[in-house]
Amino acid sequence: MNNLTTYVGLDVHKSFISVAVFLPGQKKAIDFKAGTEGKAIRKLSSKLHDLAKGKVEACYEAGCFGFGLKRQLDKLGISCKVIAPSMIPIMPGDRVKTDKRDARKLGRLLKARQLTEVSPPSQEQEAVRSVCRAREQIQKDVISWKHRISKFLLFRGLVYRDGKEWTNAHQQWLRRIQLSEPADQIVFDMYLRGLTESLCMYDEMVANIEELAEIEPYFTAVSYLRCLRGIDTITAFSIVTELFAFFRFENPRALMAYLGVTPAEHSTSGDPKRFGMTKVGNKRIRRLLIQASWHQTKPLRSSARLRNRRSGQPGWVIAIAKKAESRLHRRYWALVKKNKRSVKAIGAVAREMAGFIWALLYQLELDRLEDRKAA
Repeated sequence: MNNLTTYVGLDVHKSFISVAVFLPGQKKAIDFKAGTEGKAIRKLSSKLHDLAKGKVEACYEAGCFGFGLKRQLDKLGISCKVIAPSMIPIMPGDRVKTDKRDARKLGRLLKARQLTEVSPPSQEQEAVRSVCRAREQIQKDVISWKHRISKFLLFRGLVYRDGKEWTNAHQQWLRRIQLSEPADQIVFDMYLRGLTESLCMYDEMVANIEELAEIEPYFTAVSYLRCLRGIDTITAFSIVTELFAFFRFENPRALMAYLGVTPAEHSTSGDPKRFGMTKVGNKRIRRLLIQASWHQTKPLRSSARLRNRRSGQPGWVIAIAKKAESRLHRRYWALVKKNKRSVKAIGAVAREMAGFIWALLYQLELDRLEDRKAA
């Protein structure tokens, strides 16, 4: 069956696609270019079906086109994969990079089964995930506006010295500022307006996420994750929407590797050497895990908010959450007492926290599978 398959490498750009077709039994590729609009994609599909003598498999690197091109080609009868760019093998001596060579390389590696596919979300999953990512982008805008304002005032000798910045008192102080130069006042007012608008957008996006988190299939998963110390609605919802199709992680180590929290290793001649985290895979969840891990350094006292989050949840969920709370706290301080740097200790805690997240979400998926079978 494998020798009847035609393999196609697609180097996708905004205005065109460089195509390399490897027909069964032929080593030389057929190269051509195609457009990216809907009519051009249908024409490309028709041409590939005319060239092929059997099944057609295509692939392209994850990038600006997302999964839209894959969905178009799948509907047109061409099996298409989206490839993780960071996992594409690179030859040290290959110093020439062109669109044609990139397409050929993808086609050859696809045929050799040496590419790592990005698990594709459904359109609904992708749309909901974009809400969380938009919140992150707006949060960065808020931080940028704050930096502009503080540096603008510092350059003019205006420093707030009556407490912490960006409290209510600090913002009232900002509104009272009147600069001597009219041009400076124009810039300062624009910065304040930009910050105010970004904060309004951020609050609106948070409200949207909290509303989405109240409906299935997200509500139960978010409720379970909120039982963990350091994880509330925004973090839990972000994790759930980024980690769709949870059955693809067969064990905790698979999830840890996907999140890039496992240690890098270089072992040769029986001399193992381990380094920091690999930092491959989903950087958004990795960052959230690191932030949540800092909460494990605090004394083991459950706050009223955490008790409220655990209220009404299944006993096995609370048992895992309490086990995680105790385990992660002891793990951090044990490493610190061994003179490990706090950031390294937090990396180890984040890795183990990923294991507890796996335990909760994997069991939830098993329960849902049993419910579907029973129905």
